[in-house]
This record gives sequence, C-alpha cells and structure tokens, in this order.
Amino acid sequence: MAFPNLKVVGIIVVGCVVFTASLGLTQEIPSPPTPPQPMYKSEKIVVAMRAEFSDYKSLVPLMQKFEKETGIRIEHIDYPAVALRDNLITVLATGAPTYDIVLMDIVFIPEFAAAGFITPLDGSKDPFIAYTKDDLADYFPGCIDAVTYKGHLYAKDYSSDIGMLYYRKDLLSDAGLGGPPTTWDELISYAKKLTKDFNGDGVTDQWGYAFTAKEYEGCLCIFNELVAQAGGSLIDKQGNVTVNEPPAVKALQFMVDLRNKYKVVPPGVVNYTEKDIHTGFINGKFAMARNWPYMWGMCEAPDSPIRGKVGMSELPRLKQGGSTMGGWFFGIAAGSKRKRAAWELIKYLTSREASVYMCYKSADIPYRRSFFEDPRVKRDLSWVLPFKDGMKDAVPRPSIPEWGTIKKPLWTEIAKALIGQKTPKQALSDVAEEWKRILSK
Repeated sequence: MAFPNLKVVGIIVVGCVVFTASLGLTQEIPSPPTPPQPMYKSEKIVVAMRAEFSDYKSLVPLMQKFEKETGIRIEHIDYPAVALRDNLITVLATGAPTYDIVLMDIVFIPEFAAAGFITPLDGSKDPFIAYTKDDLADYFPGCIDAVTYKGHLYAKDYSSDIGMLYYRKDLLSDAGLGGPPTTWDELISYAKKLTKDFNGDGVTDQWGYAFTAKEYEGCLCIFNELVAQAGGSLIDKQGNVTVNEPPAVKALQFMVDLRNKYKVVPPGVVNYTEKDIHTGFINGKFAMARNWPYMWGMCEAPDSPIRGKVGMSELPRLKQGGSTMGGWFFGIAAGSKRKRAAWELIKYLTSREASVYMCYKSADIPYRRSFFEDPRVKRDLSWVLPFKDGMKDAVPRPSIPEWGTIKKPLWTEIAKALIGQKTPKQALSDVAEEWKRILSK
C-alpha cells in the first residue's frame, strides 16, 4: 500500500492483514511461470525495498521460492519507508551497480526516470526487458500513465492504492437513505442528513463526512481526484499548468463549502491525516469518509465496533469518476549489471499468480484487470471487488520530476482557502503563478 503520510502506515496497515488472516484463507506460493535461462543461474540480485509493511510478509516468501526454483540468489536491503527515497537517491546517484531492483512509491517514478536512475521497461534499451502486449492490456490505463515518463515505461506495479468512499450502512438506513451517494450533490444531501447533534447541546456528535486536509500529500490526493471528477487536471498532458482553471476552482470550492457552507465536515479537518479519518470513522464520529483501502481491514477486524456495518464504493463524481492513484512499483536500477535477471524477478513478483498470493497473505491489490476476474478472488476475497470500479477512473498526480517541489505551494494555498483567508480562485491563481515560475527554470 502507498500512503502520503508514511509514518502512519506501519501501524494502520495491520488491520487489513488481521482481517484477511481472520478469514482463515491460505494460498500456496506460486512458482515462477517459466524458468529463466541457465545463464542467469549464477546471478545474485540486490533489491532495495521497504521493510515495515504487511507486504514484506508476502514478498520475502516469494523471493525465497524464486531462489529455490531458479538458482538466482536474492539479497534484499531494507529501509523504513520514511527513509527509502533519500537512501535510494544517495545510492542511485552514484551510478554504481549497488542495487538491481528498487521498490518505489508511485511519486518517485518521474523523478527517478528524469534523473536517469532507472532503466526503461519497454524494450527501448534492451528488447528482452519489455512489458508484454498482454500486460499492457491487463493493467488499468491510469497505472500505465503512472509509470510512463516522456513516452517510456519505467516501472511495474506491485501494489495499488486508490481513494474510496466508506459509509455506515446502518446509519444511512436509519436516515432513510438508499445506497451510497454517487454525485457531489448527493454527497452534500446525505452528509446534511447524517450530521447530527444528538443531545441538543450545540455540539455536533456525528459528522456526515470527513477527508484529509492537513498541509501534506494526503490533502493533494483529495484535491487531485476532485479536479479529475470535475473534468480537469492540475497539469495537462502537454505540460501546461491548469491548476487555476474552472474545474480546479470548482473542486476547491467544493472542499471549502463542505467545511464552511454546509458544515458537514469538522472544522478541524484542516489538520486531519489518515489516522484521524480511520479513528473517527471506527469510533462513530463520521458517517461517511474518504480513505484508502487499508481502512476496510480495520473496519472488519474481529474487535471492530462497526464490523459488518460498513459499505465501500467509488467516490462520488461530478462530470466523471476519479480517484487519486497511489501504490508501489518495481524498477530496475540504471547502474545494474544484472538487468535481465532482475527483470525475471520483477515479472514473477508482479504476475497475476503472485498478486493473488499477496492478497491472501497481506491484502495487497494490483492494478490488473485479470486479478479481479480470478475465481479465487471472487470466492475468497470478494471484499476487494469494489476497488475494480475505482481503478477504472484512477488518476495519478502530475507525472513530473518537479512534483516534490511544486506540491508545497499547493497545499499551503488550499489551507488558506479552507480557513477563509483567500477565495478558491485567488488561492489557485497564486499557485499557478508560482508553478509557472518554478517550472520555467
């Protein structure tokens, strides 16, 4: 799973694992689809990866299976997620063949590709190292967009993350509401009915909705998908800054109105991270909330007070669907001397069979269409099926190496709009001006 607030993940991801394990589900470790050529059998592959997440428990057994059946040795160097990017940059910038494979957050990909840290996976450097036609057709379009930089593919999906709408089925039913809201207007209407002061003391006891709006990446994920739902983008495919165009202004106005006009989200949402969302939702403070897949496992854990009462659906839309993509991806280090052997391992770890095993083991979900059609998934892991619809409309954040720099002015101005210091139009005009200045350098 990918998270904007990486410090939180090591704690909260446990819920998904506990949920899957509580079902008593097991799945054998799959074998590599085709044994690699004998020339690779004396190779040793070094993988730089994150260590403290649930998927570590499925990755290591898969690597051990690969070693046993291929003869290729694997060494994995583990970093905590909060230190992963800096450590990767330090090593990859030298060009030394220290790592063969790197595990990257989705937002690392354009930065690393632009810097020449990772090698293309589309056959342009080596015809052996290329996505197959079947893979290209199997992955959802947003996933392919996320791994593409200047026309080349640079990474392969390992696990996904998309925003979803969580809602209390019992509370919606008690309020006389049907299924989950599917449009912005319905979300407002539902949230109004679900925002309640039970004892009449003037203090809201139950909020209709909640989302992350603290000044960090999580806030930008919310804004990015709302802009997409309104039919816009932050930066268009030609590289033009569009963050101040009408769809973006409408998206920010919607965020502002939920807090200040309709008063269906807590005023403190401006300080909320994912931890605040899942804590409040599980404790009954929020009737609906936008969050990542990990929260489903927490809601359905054996000790959850809301187990069996939660529904999950695509996010409400305006002109179209849209959910910000997150996720973790494998790439091959440009300095590697063992690129072909590394590609064999990546193909195995990202195969459909490996993906099914990882979902059984640690609740990871790939961006593959075929995964959702697998009979084992439909039979044993039906809780993942709502994510398929969300993935169809998933949108990445701007795939540019400067994202790490330009995102800070954006979350600063969003915060000013949310607390009423600026209008959404003025805030985004100021963002656009600053972005153009940065990107023109």
